[in-house]
Amino acid sequence: MYTKDNIREIELHHIRCLLSEPVKANGFTLFIYHGWGSAPENQVFLAKILSSYGFIVVLPEMIHHSTRNPLANPFDQNVMQTYFWETVIHTVEESNQLFQSAIKAGIAQKENIGLIGSSTGGIISSGIFAQNPAIRFFVSINGSPAWVESERLWREKDGRGPITEEERQVLAKFDLHNHVDIIQDRPILLLHGSNDSVLSPIAPKYFYEKMRKKVRDSDITYSEYRNVDHTISLNMIEEMVNWLIDKATT
Repeated sequence: MYTKDNIREIELHHIRCLLSEPVKANGFTLFIYHGWGSAPENQVFLAKILSSYGFIVVLPEMIHHSTRNPLANPFDQNVMQTYFWETVIHTVEESNQLFQSAIKAGIAQKENIGLIGSSTGGIISSGIFAQNPAIRFFVSINGSPAWVESERLWREKDGRGPITEEERQVLAKFDLHNHVDIIQDRPILLLHGSNDSVLSPIAPKYFYEKMRKKVRDSDITYSEYRNVDHTISLNMIEEMVNWLIDKATT
């Protein structure tokens, strides 16, 4: 069991999570979803920073990772193509019961939940945001809310055939691009490294350019960090913290 630096391990809806609690809570709970092949432990540093500003932070563990039937070689191309979207969609679909469990445990308030996702976690968080209108705001770090466009780019990069109509329909259900009606007054922050070699900024930038014409400027922000690869820089963290504090106080 993980217990270190005021971070403790808990279980919400049979899902292993790490919990970081502030000395003085501001009323908001943030759920941070980790990336592919990663683990909640790798987001502890970020969780501690956010808790120092009054946020309760929950770090859920994704299926097929860590203690939840982990994949032996998660970065093998065939493994990723087989399990990636299954894992992402499963995590989105189990999120509502996760949140309900957190609310019942007194860890979260229904009206004050925000999401943060890193890499694959950003994809997951955007899908949850699209499906759950109760979520107040959402931050993606090197992720993508444009599921269909991301899959198209990956297939093009890998030399695979185009996405089928059946596959497109499955992804489109969770693609935030198709849910512009629920973005109003629900702010989105997209942070991405310009040199990201894992998940190109093309897809999130595509999403931003489409959405900025349909929603208010205050509802969507896109920041691209020069010479940053697939990592979370300190400047990204600074912008995110300032953005979150603003959204939690307005």
